[in-house]
Amino acid sequence: IIKVFFSYNLFRSNFFKSKKTNYVEKKLFNKKVASKEIINQLENDGISSNLKIKKDIINRILKELNNKENLIFKNKNNKNISELIRECKKNKISRAVIPINLKKNKKILNLITNNFFRNISKNYLNTNKIVINCSLFLSLPKKNIDSNEKIESAQAFHFDNDFSKFLKLYIYLNDVNLNNGPHVYVKKTHKKKLQKHEIQKSFSDKQIYNSYNSFKTIVGKKGSVFLEDSFGFHKAITPNKNYRLILNIHYGNSNLKYSKYDKFFNFNNY
Repeated sequence: IIKVFFSYNLFRSNFFKSKKTNYVEKKLFNKKVASKEIINQLENDGISSNLKIKKDIINRILKELNNKENLIFKNKNNKNISELIRECKKNKISRAVIPINLKKNKKILNLITNNFFRNISKNYLNTNKIVINCSLFLSLPKKNIDSNEKIESAQAFHFDNDFSKFLKLYIYLNDVNLNNGPHVYVKKTHKKKLQKHEIQKSFSDKQIYNSYNSFKTIVGKKGSVFLEDSFGFHKAITPNKNYRLILNIHYGNSNLKYSKYDKFFNFNNY
């Protein structure tokens, strides 16, 4: 009932207002970035600009990820990311989702709870009490992928409302171009959708592209990051030439867990 209630734009816009305290990040990215600017982008369009984490930081994140404790998929401990990719290709798997244990991955934890992302998440969600999920997503090209598999792989337009309000952070871990599954967002649909699209389900490209006219496709080098309000329509384009590797982080405003590794924070005390 709560999920249905908060699926309607009117209720969401009236119940959830963002705060706007500001924090200027000077060390994480290739340029100074103000959290207030990102929050304004999220409020207006539902998605932020594409930022770039410094190369040494993203390489440390990849090094931490690249071990068999993190890369357990279908009951196999892959010794590194390259082996995970080979196994998925061998078994014709188009998508692997692996929850990340934040207790054992301190560099990732420190990144996604640093002052900048903490300021944005607690201000945009208007709460200090936030649950965080972090998962590694691997998407691979697959011949003759059918519509059901596209839906299961988040490659059909959809919106999320697992929380009454939540925010996603995406971190590209390899170079992403139009051929290996960039993310697409329909701007402003976090605020307003056509009535025929307010029921939570997947929609075809034709249904969405014929109904809206403001789309943002995120391509970028390894280390590119962006935030979005995933109550707006979004999807990944199906890769056709190469794989895409990303970290997908959820910041939620209630204690709902996707996996046993999800971690609850009170950012007043953190």
